[in-house]
Amino acid sequence: LEIALKVGDILISRGVEVEYTRKTDITVALGERAQIANVLNAGLFVSIHNNANTDRSKNGTETYYYAPTDDPNLFMQKEDRERLAKCIQTQMINRLGRADRGVKQSNFAVLRNTEMPSALAEICFISNPDEQDLLMQTQYKDQAAQAIAGGILQYMGK
Repeated sequence: LEIALKVGDILISRGVEVEYTRKTDITVALGERAQIANVLNAGLFVSIHNNANTDRSKNGTETYYYAPTDDPNLFMQKEDRERLAKCIQTQMINRLGRADRGVKQSNFAVLRNTEMPSALAEICFISNPDEQDLLMQTQYKDQAAQAIAGGILQYMGK
């Protein structure tokens, strides 16, 4: 949440209108987050997460999008959804220096249920002790926010 709020601050400072699905540490169901974005008629949607795995050695950054061939509306956005995810992933890799786990398609609720170009960014693995330590550092969180905001701005052509 802290990183998402920082991303919003950066975008607002660059003249981008930002809406949040939450601004406090409350739980909002993933499907409800997508519904909020749809009701707001958002131009794009970015969900910011930290990954986890039972294998504590897993590490790195990955970004997801969803554009199934069997949903004409979402598939028409395939290029935009993929480009948004690639912009965010490229910025995160360049700024954070973590292992590049790539841009992938996945049927996550927040991606499947949004009506606009959307991406889900996994900054790093909180289950990995080294990456968890990074997430405790203000400088790393600032860099992550700058990377995600940079990817969004790149996608928007700003």
